[in-house]
Amino acid sequence: MTFIDSDDYIETGFFDIDYSSSADLVLQQKSVIGQNNMTESYPRGIYQGEELKELLTSYLTGELFRVPWGKFFRASIVKGNNIQFALNYRLGEDALFMLDYFYYCHQILIAGDANYMYRVVGDFISRYKMSFEECVNYIGELLAKYDRLGIDSKRYLALNYTL
Repeated sequence: MTFIDSDDYIETGFFDIDYSSSADLVLQQKSVIGQNNMTESYPRGIYQGEELKELLTSYLTGELFRVPWGKFFRASIVKGNNIQFALNYRLGEDALFMLDYFYYCHQILIAGDANYMYRVVGDFISRYKMSFEECVNYIGELLAKYDRLGIDSKRYLALNYTL
């Protein structure tokens, strides 16, 4: 199972992954097309157990770990645990989905190729503006999900939000 945003595109090799892998999540690197053309990359390899927890703690603030696009998920994990996108948020529903998925994820494979092309378009800030109450509710949900994963949520909050 994979997700591709409607304004992004994939390269020919996007689906060339190791389908025999026992990984619960296969993550590809991404290239950013638009304002700053760049490739965002993470250390290649297979992560499980303590290494997986260290990876999530170190890189969870990176965009690749907060969004579902450019990844391959096990449909059985998504469906079997009723993991869904939170429809009550205009922003951040992707991160909540990912945190729910990580709770059931025992192994991640990070592939080396950047076959997902993320396009930066439009005015992101005005499109996704949230009220103060929405922000407070969202941050509460986010912190609860980090706590469930055993990840230092205060570190994440300090890195990403200024209240």
